[in-house]
Amino acid sequence: MGKLFAIGDIHGCNKELELLLTRLPFKDSDTILFLGDYIDRGKDSKGVVNTILNLAKKYNVITLMGNHEQMFLDFFYDKNTLEAGAFLFNGGTTTLSSYCSELGNFEFPKNHLDFFNNLKLFHETDDYFFVHAGLPELPLEEIKQRPLIFLEQFLWVREDFLKSNYQWNKTIIHGHTPILDATLDNQKINLDTGCVYDGKLSAIELPEKILYSVPKINEEATGPEIPGRRRSVRYSIVLPITIDLGEGQAFFETINFSDHGMLIYTITSIELAFTANQIIRGIIGSTKSQAYFTGRIKRVEKKATGSFLAIEFIQRPACINPI
Repeated sequence: MGKLFAIGDIHGCNKELELLLTRLPFKDSDTILFLGDYIDRGKDSKGVVNTILNLAKKYNVITLMGNHEQMFLDFFYDKNTLEAGAFLFNGGTTTLSSYCSELGNFEFPKNHLDFFNNLKLFHETDDYFFVHAGLPELPLEEIKQRPLIFLEQFLWVREDFLKSNYQWNKTIIHGHTPILDATLDNQKINLDTGCVYDGKLSAIELPEKILYSVPKINEEATGPEIPGRRRSVRYSIVLPITIDLGEGQAFFETINFSDHGMLIYTITSIELAFTANQIIRGIIGSTKSQAYFTGRIKRVEKKATGSFLAIEFIQRPACINPI
């Protein structure tokens, strides 16, 4: 029986992935398992997927779903949702940039969409259970019988799982929560060492529990600039906007949104006095995903249907609780 190599969160860091793969001593009989979060934040999400697909042509490769792949699918199938907004605010614009054609369109190859749509929620061996984020405090057999019920824990959980002393009778190998160095104990092994945050990309060889890592190669990831054009891509997406008025709030919705600004219209019935060049601050989104922004009003239009503001970001949206 061959060995198994598990790899932590990649987040678009394809050069680091390629370098790490050259250092892993896997053979034809071995298995390479990825713990999810292949995309977002880093510069080359498309390259990461290509690297994994090419690897799968030669070796036994297992790919798990991460929360960022779930957010991508939410965005891809319905852009007018808060979940789609969560994708954009959590590094999704760099993923879109990597899939941007010379004409400014986002082109997702069929084999890449198949990749995203066929990711596994978990994998297990005799001694190990692999999942992106973590597990509920329940026996593994019960979890496996009703996996969709526990999707939130598989993809999103942090503190409840990390602090748990529950005995699952197998070592849980996961990522999702970035740390400085991979943890090694008999209960949990965390392989997310924050490569995209100037940390490392890490892997483990099993059953020997040998750790491998490569450092971040510093490159600036930018938003999706269209080749040959000066302006960034605008997404037609409806998101709630709350603007701080000092002694109150005004409520808007987006008409479109880009990495550099947005066009919004008021859903507040009272008359609002906004002027060009005015600096405003507020929150984009609600409930699960919210992002602070600071912007300058570039244009104000008042129509019978309400006030429209064209806003240029001074401080790009930053998630209140990054995910």
